[in-house]
Amino acid sequence: MRKTKIVVTLGPSVESEEVLEEIFKIADIARFNFSHGSHDYHKNFLDKIRRVEKKLNKVITTIADLKGPEIRTTNKEAIEVKKGDVLSLSDDIGLNAPDVINVIKQGDEVLIDDGNIKAIVEEGDKIKFLNEGIITNKRKVTFPGKNVPLPALSEKDIEDIKFIVKEGWDIIDQTFVREVKDVERLRELSNGIKIIAKIEHPKGVENLEEIGEKVDGFMVARGDLGVEVPVEEVPVIQKNIIRLARRMAKPVIVATHMLKSMVDNPHPTRAEVSDVASAVFDGADAVMLSEETSKGNFPVEAVKVMDKIARRIEKEQRYEIKSDGSEYKDLISKSALELSNKLEVPVVAPTVHGTTPRKLSSLRPGKEILSPCEKRETVKYLNLFYAVKPLHYNYEPVFDKIDEIKKLFGIEKAIFVFGYPPGNKRTNTIMYM
Repeated sequence: MRKTKIVVTLGPSVESEEVLEEIFKIADIARFNFSHGSHDYHKNFLDKIRRVEKKLNKVITTIADLKGPEIRTTNKEAIEVKKGDVLSLSDDIGLNAPDVINVIKQGDEVLIDDGNIKAIVEEGDKIKFLNEGIITNKRKVTFPGKNVPLPALSEKDIEDIKFIVKEGWDIIDQTFVREVKDVERLRELSNGIKIIAKIEHPKGVENLEEIGEKVDGFMVARGDLGVEVPVEEVPVIQKNIIRLARRMAKPVIVATHMLKSMVDNPHPTRAEVSDVASAVFDGADAVMLSEETSKGNFPVEAVKVMDKIARRIEKEQRYEIKSDGSEYKDLISKSALELSNKLEVPVVAPTVHGTTPRKLSSLRPGKEILSPCEKRETVKYLNLFYAVKPLHYNYEPVFDKIDEIKKLFGIEKAIFVFGYPPGNKRTNTIMYM
């Protein structure tokens, strides 16, 4: 079993159910990018994923990724700019968030079209261009390092959330999370759906620990993060987020450009292979494919390559069970994994809400964690976690179901971790059966 999970972004390249079947024989999580496509388009994909999930008899978690608030150009005609040109953001180009000019000052950097066009603020709202390019309508505009006045959720996001709740996605990715109140606004609307915070702004990095207390996981959104902060800071931030997520026993997804060259080529670059390997070595719960699968020419090949890299690196990892926790569940988890490694058998952790499997996963075990779950929403959430294989199954009382559980997972021996007596929700028992 591959322990690191693979997230696949859906799009035109994987619209056929046959291709989806090939992909999800390998991958674990389907990401729906609400920056593109109508509600009907996403519902059609959701129905396909649910059919594939049933056909493969495999858990597939669905993530709805919100577009989030963005600053974009509003000029109707294309504007050709040359190095040294000076234009007004308000009068010549136009922005959909005009209040941003109140927070910029002379010398601030301005990036247009994902950084392809660079400029610097001269005076007021006038910017001087540092290279040439063509500015078309609705190009993204970024002011690196500035806490621009944007709402946590756009009007489009709010309409999308209503649809996401109605149709029953498993997870919501919240874009552009900067502080706790951003998440609290989404909690009010999400009807209990788990929330992943996309960390892609320096304010989000600054408030990481407080945000982590309020969300159910993290995504290291390296694309926008690499525009907002100096690029040499991105690997450091990535490692810090992974470290924090493990300490909090919450999943972390590493995303953006992992195998970007495979959009057009059947093989990755050596640097991309090393990038995926580094995320696995760092202990990411999941690694994500974006354009590679949504609009690339080799979506199935990209998933296979990511699978091979993760499996190979996991063979090299040294599993030293370390825990800083002093709660009884931390101590029991550590003991169970030490036994699992020594006896070379998996851990079976029956659960209702997922607390024990999460703690076991955070210690990055050498063997898989097999988790019968009473609640379907717990199954879908645990599917994000490193080494956890969850299945929907009403297991209580555990003593009466041990042989049945072993048969369910196709194993002969395991370390069982659960609460006793039946009905006790406190994990307090370890058995080797």
